[in-house]
Amino acid sequence: MKRLLLFLALSMSLLFGQELVSVQPNQAPPGADFWMEITGNGTNFVASDTTGGMSVVTGVHLMSPSGEELQATSFQALSETILHANFQIPMMAAMGPRHVVVEMDGGDDLTLENGFHVSPIHPIVSVDPNSGTVGSDVWVTITGGEGAHFQVSDTTGVQNNVVSVHLEDPINELLIHATSFTSQSASVLEAMFELREDVLPGTYDVVVTMHPPHGVAHGPGAFQVLESTTSIGEEILPKTISLHQNYPNPFNPTTNLSFDLAKSSVISLKIFDINGNQVSVLKEGLIEAGKHNITWNGTNLDGLKVPSGIYIYQLKTDSFISNKRMILMK
Repeated sequence: MKRLLLFLALSMSLLFGQELVSVQPNQAPPGADFWMEITGNGTNFVASDTTGGMSVVTGVHLMSPSGEELQATSFQALSETILHANFQIPMMAAMGPRHVVVEMDGGDDLTLENGFHVSPIHPIVSVDPNSGTVGSDVWVTITGGEGAHFQVSDTTGVQNNVVSVHLEDPINELLIHATSFTSQSASVLEAMFELREDVLPGTYDVVVTMHPPHGVAHGPGAFQVLESTTSIGEEILPKTISLHQNYPNPFNPTTNLSFDLAKSSVISLKIFDINGNQVSVLKEGLIEAGKHNITWNGTNLDGLKVPSGIYIYQLKTDSFISNKRMILMK
């Protein structure tokens, strides 16, 4: 029966056409160990049967122009169109493009030509100012060193070459993305960060991701988030109800869920699977105003470990409801 389902899934894909659309991240330096999310269109990475589903993917690899293959150390199909694969780029890997190849049962491989680049890391020379206070917004000027390409020129003129800018706390696995950024030249970039009241003080790396093949500009420990200078014993209450993105994400085996309450409220914080089935109830009842943090250990209502996949967590009050996604990856 399972072989028949695999045959039908592959036959439908061939009939209607399937392709790889994108990968994230689409570049990484030599020595990187990372998970790649591969998105397909019309694909059948998973075939369903009465027992749930099974992967139709038999392998994932990167292929250089010379034909050298780098196999994913592991991979997992999360849905018919979403596939995660773990790669470890060798330290001596040559810079340049790689084809992303998904090997399907039956031998019909899917290829995204030049979909990934092994790219260099460039230094960041300075960040000014190099600190900001929790609860404030701060504009910073980032100056890149040799190899920075925040702007590029083509036949239509000068173009922005920056994909994203963020602060990163590698110890606590926290990211603060710039809400706005503007490249001033090939080596100078301005970015604005909102240091919300739930941001943890500490030392952060500054990371500027450019379009492939230009790589990443990295400033280890280049920015400090400072504690707010409020009076001792004074508590700053949130002004609104909000549910924040969990961290770390993806996670294994635990993750932290945080939310803010502007006033005491009866709340429920629940976990659902991707099909909408309730998995766990983390909190229910009257909760006082303030900032709250709850850890989920990846278990269901019966205390059993749940499988890898996408899960939804929901915060609900009598006047508010918010849902966010998270990924458990074992």
